Amino acid sequence: MDASQHAIRQAQGASSRRCGGFTLTELVVVITIIGIMAAMIIPQMQGGYQDALLRSNSRQMISVLTLAYGQAISKNQTYRVRLDPASRKYVIEKKVRGLTLNDGFTPARDLPESDGQIDPRIAVEMHRIADEAVEGSEPTDESQGSPVASAEPVDSVAFFPDGTAEGTQIMLQDRSGFKLLMQVNPATGRVQIIEPEPK
Repeated sequence: MDASQHAIRQAQGASSRRCGGFTLTELVVVITIIGIMAAMIIPQMQGGYQDALLRSNSRQMISVLTLAYGQAISKNQTYRVRLDPASRKYVIEKKVRGLTLNDGFTPARDLPESDGQIDPRIAVEMHRIADEAVEGSEPTDESQGSPVASAEPVDSVAFFPDGTAEGTQIMLQDRSGFKLLMQVNPATGRVQIIEPEPK
């Protein structure tokens, strides 16, 4: 009886030692598979993050421009959004009669969120829409299908009490080179996102 129990215990011990862990080869194979999957997934996640960052900052700009547009109409006063491209800081300003400094504009401190900053990882450029495009002859940029912007950059876009605005294109670009173009319509003062053409 003792000899048979001893044999059974030895057999159980041997089988438990065989099933107790992974071999070095199995671990290397699993780690290699995880590495390959990570190498495939991480670049796609980074592209998604960059796209989300770009779109988030475009929504922030649209919100600020829309706020200035609404204030210009409701207060019957010219408002503008001024942007420093180097620091990416923006401020909403209102035109004050009799003020000669800063082109007659002063910061609209009474507005909530009247100033802020675009994410430092996003580059911002603003250009006026060419006069010919505003007047209706519609020269377009073939790659974007949008009115051609002037080469000279500007640092502000004004909204007037009659609902019009300075026709302006605003381009946001992330570090990967992805761009998003917004356009302020001079006739309506509305902001529109122009999606880039797929390549």
